[in-house]
Amino acid sequence: ATIAPGRLAETIGYLPQSFQPHWDITARMLIAMGARRAAGSPPGAVETAIEAAGLAGKADRPWPGLSGGERAR
Repeated sequence: ATIAPGRLAETIGYLPQSFQPHWDITARMLIAMGARRAAGSPPGAVETAIEAAGLAGKADRPWPGLSGGERAR
């Protein structure tokens, strides 16, 4: 009750068991959307996250082309 709504939205996330976007999206685009929501996300955060998840060679593939494990990462 004491957390400002904007700060609360930055803090809480929801990760469904299965995610099927209704538009064409790549892992890079999805990670970038998350980074934009995070206050103070440093420059290069998207690339850092892609590397950390082991998706460097696959980040620009369409979402349906990723395996279940790649999607989970």
